[in-house]
Amino acid sequence: MDLVMKQQSQKQMQQQALLDDLLWAVNQLNEVLGRNITLLRRQTENILMQKNACAKHEKLQQNNLISSCREELSRRTGKYMLLTPDNTESFEVLCDQTHFGGGWLVFQHRYDGKEDFNRGWDEYRNGFGSLDHEFWMGLERLHQLTSSRPHELLVELRDFQGSFVYARYQRFEIGSAAEDYMLKKIEFNNGTAGDSLTQHKGLKFLTFDRETEEQINYAAEYEGAW
Repeated sequence: MDLVMKQQSQKQMQQQALLDDLLWAVNQLNEVLGRNITLLRRQTENILMQKNACAKHEKLQQNNLISSCREELSRRTGKYMLLTPDNTESFEVLCDQTHFGGGWLVFQHRYDGKEDFNRGWDEYRNGFGSLDHEFWMGLERLHQLTSSRPHELLVELRDFQGSFVYARYQRFEIGSAAEDYMLKKIEFNNGTAGDSLTQHKGLKFLTFDRETEEQINYAAEYEGAW
């Protein structure tokens, strides 16, 4: 009886060991399957994202629209119809594809003084001038674009003798109308013109007809907003 009991115990131990090995193998298989499923899900999501991006790009091309000057494929400087970040409307913009690698959206252009920039709040909010000459794109558009995704800022200055200097900022964002279109983000990168904007970070946009107790309004004195 003692011998039989002992043999049965060894058999049970062997069965338990076999069961443990089987469970370990099943767990390993589950882990492998889980990783493969996760990888397959990510690959599927990436494929769908690429497919959606291609479909959106194709739709933009069919309608002669662009989502940004940087993503414009022809890389030609000129006027384009830009789709707003919320995809609800489009408006005409000027893209510069020649300076500093291209991909720049021009939101202010002044070169001969024929356009009056000493204007009030409403005009600076909505924009004025012509893309074929001097113009200001408008604060509301500027806010919509810079708040939708990160933007750089390039300031180019050329005098009447042809001397050229520039200032490049790696971060640039304008606040909303409720924030009086304040300069929310500005971070100097490099440039021969030096940095004249960082000191204005957090300040509100002002025009000659827009006063605030928080800031001195130089718009009327210097006959121009910003």
